[in-house]
Amino acid sequence: MCRSPMAHGVLAQMLAGERVFVYSAGTDAPAGA
Repeated sequence: MCRSPMAHGVLAQMLAGERVFVYSAGTDAPAGA
């Protein structure tokens, strides 16, 4: 994973958004899908 604070923040927000969407959809998807 990139250790750049800015890149990490962006990736964290993207991953968090996808996880929230996936969880709200009730789908158990693997990380990075």
